[in-house]
Amino acid sequence: MNIRAVTMSTFSLSGRLVGGVFSMSMVFMAARVVGLVAGFGAQILLARMLAPEGLGIFYFATSIAYVVSMVAAFGYPVIAVRFISRYRTRGNDMFKSAFVNRAQSDTAIVSFAIMAVVLVLTAIIPGDSATRLAIAAAAPAIPALALSRIYGSVAGAIREFALSYMLNLLWRPLLFLAVMGLIGLVFALPSPLMAACAFSFVSVAIVTLQFAGLVKHFPGIAGSAAPADRRVVFQWRVASAPLLILAAFSTMINDLNLALLGTIVSKSDLAVFGVCLKLALIVEYAVSLIHELAAPDVSDALVRKQTSAVDVAIARVNFMAVAATLAAVVGVVVLGRFVLSMFGPDFVHAYPILLMLVVSQFIRAAFGPSMLTLIAAGAQKSVVKVFSVAIVGFAVANMVLVPIFGLIGGGVAFVVMTAFWTASLALIAKRKIGLRLDIAASVAILRQNSMSLANFIGGAAGRART
Repeated sequence: MNIRAVTMSTFSLSGRLVGGVFSMSMVFMAARVVGLVAGFGAQILLARMLAPEGLGIFYFATSIAYVVSMVAAFGYPVIAVRFISRYRTRGNDMFKSAFVNRAQSDTAIVSFAIMAVVLVLTAIIPGDSATRLAIAAAAPAIPALALSRIYGSVAGAIREFALSYMLNLLWRPLLFLAVMGLIGLVFALPSPLMAACAFSFVSVAIVTLQFAGLVKHFPGIAGSAAPADRRVVFQWRVASAPLLILAAFSTMINDLNLALLGTIVSKSDLAVFGVCLKLALIVEYAVSLIHELAAPDVSDALVRKQTSAVDVAIARVNFMAVAATLAAVVGVVVLGRFVLSMFGPDFVHAYPILLMLVVSQFIRAAFGPSMLTLIAAGAQKSVVKVFSVAIVGFAVANMVLVPIFGLIGGGVAFVVMTAFWTASLALIAKRKIGLRLDIAASVAILRQNSMSLANFIGGAAGRART
């Protein structure tokens, strides 16, 4: 169900050597690392160019665009792999093309309509002119981001990883860094409006490249395609709508957080919190990647009803994820203030917030890959319910805690939300599929295997596949 998980697992099955030396998986991992470095550099550049208040305005405007674009795409990005794989396996090219065309047309209609609404609201709602102009400048990115989600999922489903993985995780941050660098060279005092325009430009450029790459596989997206049966279209929409919550939480909770905080705190405070959140996202990605790499083993073992193999696979990733997040916590304790000082002196006082956000990733790692395991077991409805409660509770906690405790309250709300959904999904997994996913259970598995931790982690994958 998770697009990055499907991409990584499919890719690991079909990896081939590049230039006789590096595997494609190593190329993708290297690309992701370069993308992270470029993204980190772009954040430092933005902080230096815009100052805290301007950076807060930029975060607020772009977060609105991200959140709204996710809504416009419905749950199509989540179900794309499932339906395209089904039609491809059955040799039903007509339905495959019809699905892509319908997903594109539904998303385009809704996203352009929402973009128009956002532009009207920025024109009529009174407020800070710099914020309103930045939101208006970021509005063209709404349809671009929404369609990019669809195209990226479709590209991953047909194994065109250069159009999904590489464009979004490597070229998007590199291009944004290059454009912002050029703006910094040309203009002495760049504004949030310029940064928002750069954001929209990069979003449109990426989706244009994706569209051009997919046309040869799906000619119908460039014109008219054979319409699908209404019952089939209804099936697609019914399948995608509930998964909007899952897609929103798993990919958009951080931007939703910034959009929500932008209505409560000053733009300077929003910039400070946003920088901490962007840094914590690096740790979050590491946890997600470790979990996703175990998804094929877990899924296969669940299908075969090999509970012991599932336990071993989960224990292996739990030790890796906990070790990675514990190292991140130690790194923040030692170097956190120095890293924040790279963004400017106004960000150093946010050290406790950065520490809280990184600790929340340790909590996530300690409860194991609950979301992916439940989805693999067919219990996605339970995931959707938990995420729905978490989003509402998170919003309420922010509204209550932030006015009283400031940004510390926002950090506490994030930690509590993370602890709630991870613990809840772990409990549901124990009750519904009889699996303990937490690190304590993994320690027990290690003791049962009576071997060193290094040997256990290294050999677990082989045992899980037998």
